[in-house]
Amino acid sequence: MPSKTDFLRAKVTAFKDTLERTPPAHKSNRISTHTAAEFNGIVEEIRAEVPDAASYLPKRIEASTSFRRMAVADITFIELEMLAGQVLNILNVLKSDA
Repeated sequence: MPSKTDFLRAKVTAFKDTLERTPPAHKSNRISTHTAAEFNGIVEEIRAEVPDAASYLPKRIEASTSFRRMAVADITFIELEMLAGQVLNILNVLKSDA
């Protein structure tokens, strides 16, 4: 039976795969606050599941006041792609350490 960490890895992989298929022209656009909340939720689940890895995980994605009104977060798709890659690599380190 897969572990909870395996399922979380699958969620992050889905984010990364989708981001990799995003057209380059759109990667400089900001992500929606909904997408930010979804990603933040996954990262929080990983923090809860593997507290020792918490300090290595990215901080929460925020939406400053001016962007929040437009329902977009403070980061772009390319930045989210980078964060998803970091989280995926951290999960892979955890798996290889197990």
